[in-house]
Amino acid sequence: MKRLDLRGRLLAAVGVVAILQVVVAFTVVNATRSQLIDQVDERLAIARSPERESFFDDDDPPVVPFDADADRDGDGYRPPERLSDTFEGVLETDGTLRTFFAPNSSGTELAPPAVDAETIAAAADGPVTVDASGDDDLHYRLAATTTESGIAFVTAIPLDGVDATMSRVRTVVFATAALITAALALVTWWIIRLGIDPIKSMTRTAEAIAEGDLSERITDTNGTTEAGQLGRALNTMLGRIETSFDERVKTEERLRQFIADASHELRTPVATIRGYAELYRVGGLAETAELDDAMRRTEQESLRMSRLITDMLHLARLDEHPVLRTGPVDLAALVDDAAKDARATQPQRPIDTSVSADCVVDGDEDLLRQVLANVIGNALVHTDGDVPIHLTARRSNGAVVVEIGDDGPGMAPEVAARITERFYRADTSRSRNRGGSGLGLSIVDAAVGAHGGTLTIDSALGEGTTVRLSFPV
Repeated sequence: MKRLDLRGRLLAAVGVVAILQVVVAFTVVNATRSQLIDQVDERLAIARSPERESFFDDDDPPVVPFDADADRDGDGYRPPERLSDTFEGVLETDGTLRTFFAPNSSGTELAPPAVDAETIAAAADGPVTVDASGDDDLHYRLAATTTESGIAFVTAIPLDGVDATMSRVRTVVFATAALITAALALVTWWIIRLGIDPIKSMTRTAEAIAEGDLSERITDTNGTTEAGQLGRALNTMLGRIETSFDERVKTEERLRQFIADASHELRTPVATIRGYAELYRVGGLAETAELDDAMRRTEQESLRMSRLITDMLHLARLDEHPVLRTGPVDLAALVDDAAKDARATQPQRPIDTSVSADCVVDGDEDLLRQVLANVIGNALVHTDGDVPIHLTARRSNGAVVVEIGDDGPGMAPEVAARITERFYRADTSRSRNRGGSGLGLSIVDAAVGAHGGTLTIDSALGEGTTVRLSFPV
């Protein structure tokens, strides 16, 4: 049984119950027949007449008066006329069975039992069951006593009533056993279909998942059964595992891409600094003007590398577990300050602001100032100096919305969709000094997300660009 699965054990148990049903049925039938035979034997003991048997103990037993009309065997014996359910007769020494009384209580005289010397010998130890003469369907329970003269007095009771009762008992018992077995088979099929088959399906699904196919799902999720509820819970768990796995794969991919892009970005300033150092070592910077220019360029590249490293560390902190020093922040005031800073940087640039009252959010003021500085800085860098920039801050549907728009050349939709990716540049041919590290809007996106807000970019070629920042009040 230990080697069998749950289905095999259930079928084996049902098979054992079915066998027990058959055994019980046969036991009941045999016990009932034995009980009925015992009752017939008791009747047989009562029906036997010691006086009649002693009547034949003499060497010359009397002869029953002959009645030609009632001569049964043509031998001169005339049985008395009476209703009887018992056979009585004698078996003479020559083997002739003479009938005194034949069973006729049913209205029809039954055939006598088939009696011979062997039957009489077998009946010496107690009643025996014999067939009727010329009728294989009729049986008798027979008792016999042999007199000193060798004549055997025979008493027998037909078993037609017992056979009829046993036929009905067998029909009822075996029909009941068959119905119970059928009911067990139906219940077994129901349990296998609703309980075991879904578990088998779950096992196959689990094996497929173990082989690496996380898209597999359990199909039977009927909430009315325990197996269905388990399947539904497993599907939910598998969905979360698959999502987590996909997120981990994407995170690892982003990390690899981030490291590759960072290495690419750092390679240029490192190569520049190394180049000037080697040039100085081999004496290529003999002139004071050349040495000053080399040192100036070295300083520029080191500053650029420092900014890049600072941006990457800042972005890494935002990605991991951003720790915000939160408090009430008036975004309208921050927009005004950012506009003033931009005007100080580019006095000739048209910059207009439109802010409304009650634009206070719960946030990190320093981080939000950096967000506005990065977005406005992008607008200043990527548009001509005479292109207007529009700054607005307002309440809208339970949020504070800050918009930074320009009337510049705009971007294609595919560029706008990727503009917040790390180290992404829309124009790969433009100067790195103008284009920056490619992390500005990535930091903005992470910072806004850390505040529970959203960043959207609306842009089209020839129609300008609008960066929309939404923060919950």
